[in-house]
Amino acid sequence: MKKTFKLFMVLALGAGVFTLQSCSDDTTTTEPTPTSPTCYITQEKITSDGDIETIDYTYNSDNNITMAISTGDGFSDTTIFEYSGGRLSLAKDESTEATFIYGAGSNVPERINVKTDGIDAGYTILTATDGRVTKIENHDTEDGDVIDDVIFITYNASGSVTDAEAQDYDADTDEYTTTLTLGNVITDGKKNPYETSFVFFYMNDDNPISLGASNVVSATLTVNSLEIPYASSFDYNSNDYPSSGSSTLFGFNTTTDYTYNCK
Repeated sequence: MKKTFKLFMVLALGAGVFTLQSCSDDTTTTEPTPTSPTCYITQEKITSDGDIETIDYTYNSDNNITMAISTGDGFSDTTIFEYSGGRLSLAKDESTEATFIYGAGSNVPERINVKTDGIDAGYTILTATDGRVTKIENHDTEDGDVIDDVIFITYNASGSVTDAEAQDYDADTDEYTTTLTLGNVITDGKKNPYETSFVFFYMNDDNPISLGASNVVSATLTVNSLEIPYASSFDYNSNDYPSSGSSTLFGFNTTTDYTYNCK
């Protein structure tokens, strides 16, 4: 199965979206102002301690991502995306194939089935409210059907993430234990470039930050009772999308540069 929100700290901060700084006590959220045109990410360039990873995205005439090619020092990975009725239906790379299943009239998948090397590896159940994913339940089927974890996401009226919580499931006790929370969230009122496609939710390992309407600029991450404050650092293009983001986490420095096709 894909990694999940349990690795949010590494995935989000390490991807160059955030900078570890002191966290503001102000929990007011600035809401986004609608902008036109829409900007579609065509490339992400991620630089971390001298290592560079570039992800190039190809789109079809409906502005749906059909291919993502990730290249770096000594590796190149290609993921192909297919659609049915305008909705993402399949994602596959060299070893993993994910099938997206939808309920009637919904543009948010209710289930994602995952195979690794042709063998069923697990599935994810998604719950959505008003078109926003509010619950993610990950199952591992490599040895029976075992719940790995459950993630809850809350939004404000404008669709920005306000908090999230990850819980691990213990099949022996039939109990859930909270392992990670995201709170005190402040957003920038700018456009979240990952909101243009559900592909980014899949590519970013089910990271809830890819679901919000705006970019998180400050929050508190709590891992096993340890509170970790952080804040983001962004530059923006003329259409209010991030043109770059930077992060520093445990001494590791990362920057991400975004290239768009705005139309």
